[in-house]
Amino acid sequence: MTAVAASLLVGVHALSDFSLQLPAVTVTWLVLLALGVAQSWRTDA
Repeated sequence: MTAVAASLLVGVHALSDFSLQLPAVTVTWLVLLALGVAQSWRTDA
């Protein structure tokens, strides 16, 4: 859920600013997105 919220926030902000061109913002967003994808995988214990 956090990855979806972060993606929505970054996407809306990118409409009016060039925030994704800043490496720190892009890397932080990619880390949150990767954590969200990792949590979405089901593991059978």
